[in-house]
Amino acid sequence: MRNPISAQAISYNETVPFNDSPSWRPSMVHEELPAGSVVCPLTRKVMLVSPYPGRVQELIVSLTEACFDVFAAHHLKPGALEHFEPDVLVYDLTSMVNEEELFQVKSRIAAHSRSVPMLFLVNEMFMLRKTSTVINEELIAWPTRSQEAVQRVSRIVTDGQIPYGDTGRKYQFKDLTIDIGKMTVLQGDVRLELTKTEYDLLVLFITSDGVVLSRETILDQVWGSDFFGGSNVVDVHVRSLRQKLKDRAVSSKYIVTVRGAGYRLA
Repeated sequence: MRNPISAQAISYNETVPFNDSPSWRPSMVHEELPAGSVVCPLTRKVMLVSPYPGRVQELIVSLTEACFDVFAAHHLKPGALEHFEPDVLVYDLTSMVNEEELFQVKSRIAAHSRSVPMLFLVNEMFMLRKTSTVINEELIAWPTRSQEAVQRVSRIVTDGQIPYGDTGRKYQFKDLTIDIGKMTVLQGDVRLELTKTEYDLLVLFITSDGVVLSRETILDQVWGSDFFGGSNVVDVHVRSLRQKLKDRAVSSKYIVTVRGAGYRLA
């Protein structure tokens, strides 16, 4: 059953700039979720820029229901991407008439902002006329079913994850906060003292989105292909990590053992 969040609960404010001012707040859903709604232990951030709020309200609701934190604005102001560090920027170009406009938008973003994966909403006529110069761009004809756009955003997020190299990224899972740049882990307000291997293990689980990881996969990702030790080294370090997380092998809060397969995020 569709979560009954009304599109009217999403508010736009064209006059409010993107900056560090405490008066600015992202668009938020204020209605209380009904019993049985899905809880989102791990969310990704999407910034959606559109001068036409009526065209994208359903998309905002669908992204929110799919466990994305959505920041919406009429225009993209300098510094906005650095401030909110979205995982994906969705940009409405449905009024675009030629490909040059798309590259102008990309150039403006590149000149003032950090690199971020982008999905462009374009009109159906543009999709029919597009040439090979935009073949590598992420485009989707709009309007369409909002779930199609949500699936595209999810794929872009998955493809664009760079957990070890993106020093500006932070991950949140339940009461854990992992700061990639500082290589720190907070459990609530308490900093955990992890070894480098324990930290790498935790980051791997956090960025796997619940996929079951075999011991061989974990060995390759954390220890590298040149490691020739047995897979039991994974069990030893997972046990050590669990101890520091005050986690249990049974009814685990963070890392679940999948019998005969490996481990996954709880």
